[in-house]
Amino acid sequence: MSNVEKVKQLLDGTLDPAELELDADLYSMAERIYGREALEEMGVSAPERGPDTIVEPNGDSSHDVQIPSPMPLPAVNGSQKSGRDWFRGILLLSGLLGFLTVLYNTFFGIGEIYEFCINTSGTSGVCGSKFDWSSILNPSSNTAWSKSGSINALDAVLLTLALLVSFIGFRRKSS
Repeated sequence: MSNVEKVKQLLDGTLDPAELELDADLYSMAERIYGREALEEMGVSAPERGPDTIVEPNGDSSHDVQIPSPMPLPAVNGSQKSGRDWFRGILLLSGLLGFLTVLYNTFFGIGEIYEFCINTSGTSGVCGSKFDWSSILNPSSNTAWSKSGSINALDAVLLTLALLVSFIGFRRKSS
């Protein structure tokens, strides 16, 4: 009987268990297919295997194998800061400072720290604590100051822009 027929019978379940005990390869296949417990229940014991032989070279071969020597890595000096790192630091600092300034002006008002509203017209103009950024060239006008606690579109744009500048400054070079 050929090995192909034995494998077909093994898969069909019609192979005689005695033949499994004689052929170590068939037993190994049956063990992987059905499991060791099923074979033990059928009364099939594992065939004895001879010791595995390891072929070792006898040292007479003359193979010319050359392993290339590793290339030295370029020296990296981490203590030197490039001009780009300095620029990123300035961006990060200015972005955070701008963000905090706009945020403080929105909720508390810059007028609480330092009074910019100078009424030079002689009339009793109303000076609030929140500065309107669109009137930066004319801080003494009545429309340049309002009550704090409200956010307008320009405040939102400035907050977003300051966060973007901070993010660009915070990012590191990816290589």
